[in-house]
Amino acid sequence: YQINARTELAVRYNDISPLENHHCAVAFQILSMPECNIFANVEPDSFKQIRQ
Repeated sequence: YQINARTELAVRYNDISPLENHHCAVAFQILSMPECNIFANVEPDSFKQIRQ
């Protein structure tokens, strides 16, 4: 729907799974808050893999 409707999310994520990308972005934004950061003790290389 997002792609066919040419919504802001579709444009922002270049028509590549706009809702999935949006949800991931919001999730990592929440997880970056100290009280929610379950990845605080994860090594940088491991965290990079998680983000991919």
